[in-house]
Amino acid sequence: MNELSLLDIPWPDAQRLCQDAGGVVLIPMGATEGHGYHCPLGTDAFIAEAVAHRAAALARVPFTPTVTIGVSPQHLEGRPGTLTVRESVFVEYMRDICRSLIHNGWTKLVVVSQHEGNIPPIWTLMRRIKYETGALFVGADLPTLTRSMINDIVENPPQELPQWHASEIETSEILAIDKAMVRWERAAAVKPSTPSYVAASKKFQQDAGFSKAIKFAGHGVFMPQENSDYSESGTVGNPMRATAEKGTRILNRFSEFVADLCNELKPLKVHVHNATFADRM
Repeated sequence: MNELSLLDIPWPDAQRLCQDAGGVVLIPMGATEGHGYHCPLGTDAFIAEAVAHRAAALARVPFTPTVTIGVSPQHLEGRPGTLTVRESVFVEYMRDICRSLIHNGWTKLVVVSQHEGNIPPIWTLMRRIKYETGALFVGADLPTLTRSMINDIVENPPQELPQWHASEIETSEILAIDKAMVRWERAAAVKPSTPSYVAASKKFQQDAGFSKAIKFAGHGVFMPQENSDYSESGTVGNPMRATAEKGTRILNRFSEFVADLCNELKPLKVHVHNATFADRM
């Protein structure tokens, strides 16, 4: 039982938490998709949840149940166990969750996200909530934070892609959350390969394992790819320097950042012009 979890407590306690937290609530959000041969399908969800729960404890704000299934179409092929929803469905589902919170008094929503595929629909969601209600909506994207906040923790050089899929950072975080979920004997470094359908051209190069972009003549262009197009296992990078100690430091640093964000939001005055969730059916 967690006294800050909206899943665990009676509604009068939730009402008190809403008031005590100045209307701030955390929404952890991840995905269920292949993360190499060694990390669990729920890697993104577990990391988002760990950060949100730690941040909630530090800032004394409530959190919703974790949204464990996101927008992961690029991981569906060749990755049994992957679950995905369409962007339009995801936006509508999350919109209803947010409107439910706002209807009952939460005015400051903070998403903690650990999956790049969720970012485009989150942008759409945040603008809809802003325009429909006036509520304040802030997103903390953990993969973005990895690029600026934890360089002193990681050891892999940039060419080993520590921030990518099931590489040093994510593997370290899962080791810190529950080392039993990591099949360490299966872990291996994987350098992303250029998809076969453009490999005949030497001007295309997939050097980072990003499902929406690839380099052409040394410059980035957009091109939809499946994760399996450039990584047989789903790993992109080198997990071999991952440790639980690193993972704990990373999770704590992210959590402290999110807690600071929540504390700064608490005293802010937010004018919600439309809290009533009238179109709930």
